[in-house]
Amino acid sequence: MTSTVYILQNPKKWDRVAEVWVDKYDFTSAEKYGSLHYVIEDNRTPFSGWPFIRKLKEELADYDEQDYILATGSPETIFLAGMIVQQRIGCVNLLTYDKQKQDYLVKHYDLNAN
Repeated sequence: MTSTVYILQNPKKWDRVAEVWVDKYDFTSAEKYGSLHYVIEDNRTPFSGWPFIRKLKEELADYDEQDYILATGSPETIFLAGMIVQQRIGCVNLLTYDKQKQDYLVKHYDLNAN
């Protein structure tokens, strides 16, 4: 089974020349950790409340111990996704981008470990 990288939000920017929304970041270098899965595709701030939590739960339902959450988007989204995964399987693997190293850092959190 291959790993999946859950990209929580895919920020967009307006391309004035083409007059279309385009991806703000290139996440292809995260593919070395697994196939990319975009959780929220649009550029809007996520709505809050149960409908949003339900959507995150649905999108993260197949998350397994070898998968990763790529920390993008609003702090609320990152926090909720981490809580959902931790509650379901007890740990979470987080990818954060290090601008100096020009690469992703892997962080493993297991709140049940002593």
